[in-house]
Amino acid sequence: MDYSEKWGNSVDEAVALALKDLKLTIDEVDVEVLEEPTKGILGLGRKPGLVRVTKKGATAEKTDGDAA
Repeated sequence: MDYSEKWGNSVDEAVALALKDLKLTIDEVDVEVLEEPTKGILGLGRKPGLVRVTKKGATAEKTDGDAA
């Protein structure tokens, strides 16, 4: 597996989960923030953040939304 996408209450938490999943260190990967987490009002409307962590030198599969 060359990449991992993870949700977390913060970007750092999501990155840490992805690094654990890939068994790599931060120096060995590229991090892309797909969705920033939001706090909401009084905890209501809170959304976690989403990151894609890709092993350096690897290319993630293109999705329909990616340019050719």
